[in-house]
Amino acid sequence: MSSTKKGRPGQSRPRSILGLVLAIIGLWFGFVVLNLTGKAVDLGGGEKALRIVFGIVWFTVWIGAIVMNVLNLYSLSRSKTAGSQTAASPTAEAAAPRRAEESSDFETKFRKLESLKRDGLVSEEEYQRKRDEFMRDKW
Repeated sequence: MSSTKKGRPGQSRPRSILGLVLAIIGLWFGFVVLNLTGKAVDLGGGEKALRIVFGIVWFTVWIGAIVMNVLNLYSLSRSKTAGSQTAASPTAEAAAPRRAEESSDFETKFRKLESLKRDGLVSEEEYQRKRDEFMRDKW
């Protein structure tokens, strides 16, 4: 198990930085290739169109990768600040998911007990005893 922050799978600061560096290198490589092919002897009318298509696709992909990694870094920094503020001062919103989970668990127990009774796997006395136990635990 890794000790990364919650978020999308694979999203971490080192990965975003590495992705950003690789995207910048890829962008630079595209400039080099276009520069080198521009100095080559013209092989025909299709070469210019091929260079234009290559340039558009290549730069769109790498600029998109740069934007994505910058946004990942930004969201990680925001979640880190939000996480430290939440940890410092717990609020009612932070406790709400816990209450919903407890409520769901409570409801699940009752539904399971009701199902056992309906299927004849629990007698009426056992059902009432367990139901009373659930009620004491919850309230």
